[in-house]
Amino acid sequence: MDELLRRCEEIIRDVSFATVRRWKAEHPDGKAIAYFPVYAPVEVIAAAGMLPVGLHGAGDQLELQHADARFGSFICSIVKTTLELGLTGRLAPFDGLLFSSICDSARNLCFVLKRNFPQLYVDFLHLPHNAESASSREFLRSEYARLKAALPGTEIVALTMGPPQAEAALVRCLELGADRAVLASDRRFAGADTWATALTLAAVIRATHPDFDLILVGKQAIDGDTAQVGPELAEILGIPQIMYGVEMSWAANGKRIRVRREIETGYEVVEARLPALV
Repeated sequence: MDELLRRCEEIIRDVSFATVRRWKAEHPDGKAIAYFPVYAPVEVIAAAGMLPVGLHGAGDQLELQHADARFGSFICSIVKTTLELGLTGRLAPFDGLLFSSICDSARNLCFVLKRNFPQLYVDFLHLPHNAESASSREFLRSEYARLKAALPGTEIVALTMGPPQAEAALVRCLELGADRAVLASDRRFAGADTWATALTLAAVIRATHPDFDLILVGKQAIDGDTAQVGPELAEILGIPQIMYGVEMSWAANGKRIRVRREIETGYEVVEARLPALV
C-alpha cells in the first residue's frame, strides 16, 4: 500500500505529465482531457473513449513567471499554477481542458486559457446551484449533452421499431441528448415475433450505422416479457452480449466494455471487446 501511495503521489506531483504522454504514445488515436476538480463529469469523458486527468495546479513544483501578470496576488495558487502550466507549455499532452463552477477564479481561468490557446478545446461546464429543482436537473442534462456533443468522436443514435406513435419516444431521446433518431415502421412489421424484430433491427443497424461501437437495449418488453430481442440481435450481428447490466464503464483503451451484471446469486463483473451489446 505504501508503494502504491508513493506512486500515486509521484504521478500527481509530476508537472511534466509523463504518465499522460506515455498513455498517448501507447494509444496514438487516444485523446486526453484535463479537468479542474471537483464537479467534472469524468464518466462522460471516459465514455467518449478519452483519458480524463485531474488538474490540481502545480503546488510548490513550479515558480510563477507568467501567471502573476494575469491574476491578482489574492488569487489562490491552484489557479495561478495551473495557468503557469499552460503558459509554459506543460499542458501540451492534453487535447482539451474542462472547467466547472467551483469558484469565480476557476471560471476566469477557463476563459484566460481559451483566449491564450484558441487552438485547444477549452470548455466551461455550467452547473445548477439547486440540485433539488426539477428544472435544475433538466438544465444539467442539457449541459452534459452539450459537453458530449463538444467532445469529438461520439455519436448517440436512438433506434426503435414500431408504429408511427413511437416517434414520441424518439423525440424524448433527442431531448435527453441523442444526436439522431431512427424509426423503423411498416405495416408489415405488425405481429412480428422476437426473431423478426431482431432481424429488422439488425438490418437497420447494418444499413445506417455499420461502424457502431456499442448497442444498448432494454432488459425486456412489458407485454411479451421474453427478454429475447437483445440476445438475438447480438447473435445476428455476431457481437458479444452482456445482459442484465446495472453498471457500465469503458476500459482505459476504449476498446473494451466492463459491465456489472445481475446473476441469480448476486452480481458479477464481465468484460467484452467492442463492438458489443449491453
